Formats: sequence, C-alpha cells, structure tokens
Amino acid sequence: MDAVSAAVYSALTASAGVLAAAPGGVSDDVPQNPTFPFLLYETRERYTGALGTKPGSGAQYEIDLVLHAYAQAAASGGMKLCEALISEAILALADPILVSGFSDWAHLHDETIPVGDELVAGIKVKEVVAKMRLEVELA
Repeated sequence: MDAVSAAVYSALTASAGVLAAAPGGVSDDVPQNPTFPFLLYETRERYTGALGTKPGSGAQYEIDLVLHAYAQAAASGGMKLCEALISEAILALADPILVSGFSDWAHLHDETIPVGDELVAGIKVKEVVAKMRLEVELA
C-alpha cells in the first residue's frame, strides 16, 4: 500500500521533534552510508474484511507499522538517543494521518522493544523498535 507508506513518511517528516532527533533522516530503506541517529519504518498490510466504521462502505485493512531507531553505539547515550527518537515518532503518529483514498480511524501502539546492539552498514549501533497497527478503510 504505497499510499500508507507515503502518509507515514509525511507524518514523520512533518514532525519537528522527529527531524531534530533524527539528523540521519527518515526512510523505508537503510542508506548505504547512514548518518546517525536515523529512523527506519516498515509497513505491511492485511485485508481484515471487517464491517468497518460504516458497514458495507469499504474494505478495511490493518497496517503493521514497525519503527526502528538507530544510533551509534559509540555515541554517548546511544540508547537514550534511540528512545527519544522512538518517542517523537510515536507522538508524530498519534493523530490520524492522511492516507489518499482511505479513512484512517485507529492507531494502536502494541509495544516498544529496546533491542540493544546491532550492526547497520557494518557499524555497531543501538536499536529501539516500536510496533504499531493502523486501521484504515477505503473511503
């Protein structure tokens, strides 16, 4: 669902808090030469076939949204930088987002996981992951 991915990107990059916490930017793909901290997001959709907010008015989808915050492990407070970035991203997605052709009517934050040490582009980093779900319906 390209429209959802585009809407998530727009909401995240419209947030001054996200942009301040992520000088490396926001992306749905890991850059080859990343600047840290940065935020990676993934979206996956599944048709739920539920009745939705107005029965019979449109197809309903549940969108899995996974946010990954990365900061260099060598940086002072790398895990705190990740936690601050994830907090700003969750805040940026708290209100309904504009998804072309869809109505967005539920945002669910399932969990935030401090992953710890990882390797990204050969660089040791800290990572925090937030798992969310968005409920959208064809408009």
